[in-house]
Amino acid sequence: EPETSEQGCSIPPRPLLLNPENAPAYANPDQASSVLLSIYRRQNAQRIVEEEQCSCELYFAPWDDALGEMAEIYDNLPFSEWSKARHDNSRATNALASQVRKICTESGTL
Repeated sequence: EPETSEQGCSIPPRPLLLNPENAPAYANPDQASSVLLSIYRRQNAQRIVEEEQCSCELYFAPWDDALGEMAEIYDNLPFSEWSKARHDNSRATNALASQVRKICTESGTL
């Protein structure tokens, strides 16, 4: 059964990823999932702000676009640069956070 938010939005489950083959043996085993989550949050925040609307479908979008960006960009990025990439995505999301919160609160999605 899918998870739902307090407002009744269906929350798609996060895909499980393995670290890439070029990851060092000491790498955090959740590094790939962490990068994917940072991409997902940034993309959703950007869509909400660009469209100036918030819905369950925008706030809890399918993971496909984030998986596509991960495959396109991060699969070719040296593992040593993943932490910076995650930080850059998080910084971009944080820059939009107040706008997202306002738009989504006004729409009743949050």
